[in-house]
Order: sequence, then C-alpha cells, then structure tokens
Amino acid sequence: MTEKMPTEMLEEEHRSIQKVVGAMPVLIEALETGQKVEAQTLQNIVQFMRTFADKCHHGKEEAHLFPALEKKGVPMQGCPVGALTREHQQGRALVTGLAEAAETYAGGDAAAKDALITNLRGITELYPNHIWKEDYLLFPMTNKVLSPDDQKDLREKFEAVEDVIGRDVHHRFEQMARELESLVSQSDNRLPLTTRRRTLERDRGVAMIQVKRAYDPAARGDGTRFLVDRLWPRGVAKEALRLKGWLKDVAPSNELRKWFGHDPARWDEFQRRYFAELDAEPEAWQPILKVARRGNVTLLYGARDTEQNNAVALKEYLEKQAL
Repeated sequence: MTEKMPTEMLEEEHRSIQKVVGAMPVLIEALETGQKVEAQTLQNIVQFMRTFADKCHHGKEEAHLFPALEKKGVPMQGCPVGALTREHQQGRALVTGLAEAAETYAGGDAAAKDALITNLRGITELYPNHIWKEDYLLFPMTNKVLSPDDQKDLREKFEAVEDVIGRDVHHRFEQMARELESLVSQSDNRLPLTTRRRTLERDRGVAMIQVKRAYDPAARGDGTRFLVDRLWPRGVAKEALRLKGWLKDVAPSNELRKWFGHDPARWDEFQRRYFAELDAEPEAWQPILKVARRGNVTLLYGARDTEQNNAVALKEYLEKQAL
C-alpha cells in the first residue's frame, strides 16, 4: 500500500477539524436562543482544539513542515507561512478564551454565554479560510519544493508526533469529531424550521465560499468558479479559468479600485466603501450566494496580495449575508 504524503496526513486532519468547527454555529444558535448547551460538549471541543488541532496538527506544521520549507528557501514571514503562523496564534487565543468561558458556564454562570458565543464565532470565522490557505496554497507548494526524501523524512516526523500524543488518542479525537458532527446534526433537526434553515445556510455560506488567484490551477474541490475582478487577469487564457461566469458588476468600481491601490493603510476604509457599493447592488452578488448554498464556490482574483483584495472582502460580505 502506498504511504501517505505528509500533506495528505494534514488534509485528513483538516476534515476532522472542519467537522468540529462546522458544529459550532449550531451551538451559537442554541446559546443565542436561550437553549442549554451541555458543558461536556464544550469541554470536548476545547480538548479537541487544544490537542488535535493545535498540539498535533499545528505542532506538525510549526515544528517540522515550516522548518523543512525554510531550508528550501521559503520565507517564514509573509504569505503563506507567516500568515498561517499568526492565525495559529489567533486560534490559540480564541480556544483559551473558549476554555475559560466553558469552565465558568459549567459552574452555572449564565453571564459566560456571551464569551462562549464570541469565542465560538471567532473560531468559525478563522478556520475555514485558514484551512483553505493550507489546502490550496501551502500544501501544493510543499509538494512542489520537497523532494521524495524530504517527504519521507517529514512523514516519519509526523508519525513521531502522533506516537508522542498517542495513536489511540489521535483516533479517539477523529471519532469525537464524527460524533460531535452527528450530535449537532440531530440537535439541529429539533430546532424550529426557520431557525434550522438559517443555521444551515449560514454554515454553507462560511464553508462553501473560497478565494483563489486566477493564476493558480483549477482544482476538483473548487466547485463553481467566478471571476470577480473588473479587469481580466493578464496573460490568462479563458479556457484555463474554467469559469461559470465573469461577474464584473460585483467588483469594486473603477474609482474605488484605483483609490485603494492595495495600500494596506486603506484596507478598512476600502472594505467599508466596497460593502456600501454591494449594498446598493444586491443583484450583482445574490447569484453567487444562491450557488454557494448548493455547493462549493471559488471567487477568482488577479491581485498579488492574497490577504487584502476585493475577493477576500467579497467573501466576508457574502458570509455575513448568509447569516
């Protein structure tokens, strides 16, 4: 049997993390509507995020994958490694906040509900795009720059991490993710129909929309692909993009695009102005949201900046509209 590549091991862990993160909006919904959430469920989530997602998954990346890439000349600052490392730190802070709130909530303090909601929502906003960056930016780059011997060495180091944590513990957390997904699905079915529909649509809005540079190759998991720039990406053939459509009207106006100029200092104001333009033209973006509720959607852009561009802003806007 062919041994798994290190990135395949990490991708499998992503699927378990997605199950747990995907359950969180239902817990948020329950808390917001005054329903009780079992303290054990919250504690299980904290344990999973700390041990499986952070100590095992992020630990493999930070202790072994990132140093292996650095040896090949990949910079540790900037995108993707620097950005991913910062997001690991943000995730740890959110899980710490969740753990503290869960402990207080288990002690009977109803005031902890707001802190639970804040940290659960923070995790659901962070992880889907973080996982996308790794699946579609970090892992393809890894497979390109690491030799077969590098891959073998990295796989052995990953297996050693699992040995330290305990293979049985690793498998137990995978089972916990499946059980949590099933438990929340059952709980969601008992919610009123309008609440359940709103919850499912929100989950899909978060999980099914992703962003990608037009210069990156199309992938099976991209789903329906839309170009959301006002200008066609230079040097890219139409056939290569495999587009469902080129949505010029959903892009920022020419005036706003030129004013922004990808100046980081103008990012917040750019988003505010862009969202106002989108508010005024719902017919431009509603078709994207409709497709996203049925399956994967990829928003394509041409900018070099992968963190502050119109597609990233549009994704955030659409996810808010799905709530």
